[in-house]
Amino acid sequence: MDPVIRPTSDNPARAPSENRILTVAFGTVGVIALLLALAFWVAPPLADRIQYSRTLGERRALEETPSKGELDSLNRGSARLAKIMLPTVVHIDTRRHDVRKESTIFGNRARAYESLGEASGVIVDPSGYIVTNSHVVAGADQIQVKVLGREAPFTATKVGIDEEVDLAVIKIDATDLPAASWADSKSLEVGEFVWAIGNPFGLDGSVSMGIISAKGRKLADQAGANGGTSEAHGEDFLQTDAAINPGNSGGPLVNLNGEIIGINTAIVGPTNQGIGFAIPSEIAKNVYQKLRDNQHTVTALNQQGYLGVNMQSVTPEVARFLGLNELSGAVITQVRSGSPAAKAGLNVADVIIAWDGRRVDDPLALSKLVAKTAVGETVQAKVIRRGQEQTINVTIEKRATPQD
Repeated sequence: MDPVIRPTSDNPARAPSENRILTVAFGTVGVIALLLALAFWVAPPLADRIQYSRTLGERRALEETPSKGELDSLNRGSARLAKIMLPTVVHIDTRRHDVRKESTIFGNRARAYESLGEASGVIVDPSGYIVTNSHVVAGADQIQVKVLGREAPFTATKVGIDEEVDLAVIKIDATDLPAASWADSKSLEVGEFVWAIGNPFGLDGSVSMGIISAKGRKLADQAGANGGTSEAHGEDFLQTDAAINPGNSGGPLVNLNGEIIGINTAIVGPTNQGIGFAIPSEIAKNVYQKLRDNQHTVTALNQQGYLGVNMQSVTPEVARFLGLNELSGAVITQVRSGSPAAKAGLNVADVIIAWDGRRVDDPLALSKLVAKTAVGETVQAKVIRRGQEQTINVTIEKRATPQD
């Protein structure tokens, strides 16, 4: 009988296959635990990075492969508005006769001069009403208007002039003219595409494209901007980089729908430098309607308060020169002869810091306060003169019309 062999331990020995199974099981559990830990600590930022990478990728793809459909749409829209607007934009030629005194070896003598000018305008009514700038036609003795598609020019008459806003309305004897419509400039956003249409340097029917660079510009503060006076009431001028040059004055600035959102009025410097200004349509349309209703040449703001000064803002350099502690107020740079300011005793270099008890932060603020002051009313102006504050009584007068 063969002997029976028994193990020396109470636990039977495991087979090698069983050990491998246990090892794999424990390893799997460890991997799962590690993955759970990684998911808990690493997954959120990793997901953010993946999403961010996807966003960057999409943005890069848009940059590198712009939509042909969008470009085609813009091209078609631009061509469409040119076709709509060009027939409404007119070429304005002006003649002005002046007599100047000259000194010669034979004494003083008067000599006649004839000044010629050209600019732009836009038809806003089929019956022949045209909007342009006041500086284009204010002193003109003769105004000729060329309409696209008409061989003979029209002789225009002045309907109304607003020198403060730099707008004028003229009229030609014609009917069934193509007329432009107004848009609401208040809805404009900086960066929107705009087109300037006019006759720069006599080049009729020129169209330039740009964007709205800024809104609410103070034209009086811009050097070389058509010599804007510091009592101008255009606190909401549109700034654009659409090419505006001499001859564009009075032409329209339009949106993609071919609607007027501004009237081009000024540039910085003698030629285009990518900084042009337009009177927003919300102002231009209102002034146009007032001038048209009056039916005679007036200054639309002649019933508002008039002070009779040129002003500038208080810059750091001006503050140091005048010994001012704050960069606020309106510095008088010119006092017009016979004006309410002159009669009150205001002087050049006076800094007006308050008007009728209200703080004056800059020339624009003073312009608004003066404009709201009733004609004939006497108000107190607080000024700084040679470092000392003093109060000066000013009696506001009616602004003179061009005929006065």
